[in-house]
Amino acid sequence: QVRHSPLIDDQHNIYVTTIARIRKFSSSGDLIWTWECPLEEGQLDASPALYEQSLLFYASTGPVGRTLTLFSLDLQSGTVKWRQFVQDTYSCHCDSPSVFAYNGTMVIPLASTDPSFANKSNTLYAVSTQDGAPFWKYIADEATWNFQGSTPGDGTILFGSQCGRAYRITFGGALVWKSGPTPSTTPGVKCSTGGGALGPNGVFYVNSNHFADPTGGAYVDAYRVSDGTLLWSKKFDARHQGWQYPAVGKLGPGGPLAVVAPVGGITSFQQKVLEGDLQLLNAVVALDAATGEELWRVEEAPWPNAVAAGDEFQLQIERADNRKDPRSELFCLPDIQGIPLLAGDGTVYASSSHNGDLRAIRDTNGNGKIEPGEVSVFSTKQCFLNSPSLAQGMLVAAPCWGPMYVFKE
Repeated sequence: QVRHSPLIDDQHNIYVTTIARIRKFSSSGDLIWTWECPLEEGQLDASPALYEQSLLFYASTGPVGRTLTLFSLDLQSGTVKWRQFVQDTYSCHCDSPSVFAYNGTMVIPLASTDPSFANKSNTLYAVSTQDGAPFWKYIADEATWNFQGSTPGDGTILFGSQCGRAYRITFGGALVWKSGPTPSTTPGVKCSTGGGALGPNGVFYVNSNHFADPTGGAYVDAYRVSDGTLLWSKKFDARHQGWQYPAVGKLGPGGPLAVVAPVGGITSFQQKVLEGDLQLLNAVVALDAATGEELWRVEEAPWPNAVAAGDEFQLQIERADNRKDPRSELFCLPDIQGIPLLAGDGTVYASSSHNGDLRAIRDTNGNGKIEPGEVSVFSTKQCFLNSPSLAQGMLVAAPCWGPMYVFKE
């Protein structure tokens, strides 16, 4: 199962992480090396990070309270440069978070030691990228779901919580500011799988569901990086919820700076057909980054199943019957979409967690509307958990159940 976006290095080599292995491919599809996580060290739960000449990631082992081992692999050989065990008083919240690496520092999310957080992540743990030596930890007052960090390059890190709060801390683990909705008195409650993305305009954008509005839709909240002031907030209807991170970028060289938010209804374990208003909606919405005004919206056809494509019960049975590795998973249980991907020419790539479609969306004629001819679709028929990846002349996409697709100019 592929739970994370492929990574592409400066030589256009591709790195694909599954639950037990990392594979490196050349740009032409040749397998260069495979690294397999030792069974006793568990499984690979987080998206790795390319940093200098290393691939940084962690493995987790055990039941709910999993313990972690941090790794650095050499990019050329795929051999272990260092490994570091995280003290067993911490564990991971193991869904699909990211490793963040910058300024010689590797940052990962850890599950709270406070039982009221119900084993969800509220702790950031920082180590040296050189040898894994511990640096610091920061404990937030609200949980993240799938942590993803951002930095303006000024010695601070920004991240968003699952319920819409935004945090800015230093690379020493000190709080600069926190802002947003008041945390729940039961911090382990789940609001969303969303979080935040940093714009080039000094604004941090969080897409989530708010705890105080549990039956409402997504909120996209814009926070000023300098002091955490809320600049604007955009609320969606109840069928368009905030189950994924947004993206920020220009809609083309002369286009506006936009926040691209995935909003919709999330699939589940239930094996049933949905009818009428119970069908799941899924939209990609571009908002003006300065005001929150909607620029355009592209809706998928309503999804009539409670499960995502590829997660059907019969397929789970087949996977169980054919499973050779105990770490192999039977279902993906994705978010609503992968994180949108913005290309320099203004194309938005959207990967559906409902039907498995990969869509390329671009306002070609610049009229501020997305017309049918401005959306092209590649159907994989397998749900995506995360986004495709882009390099010069290359697009790489890997849905949950494979295969990997590489598109070249």
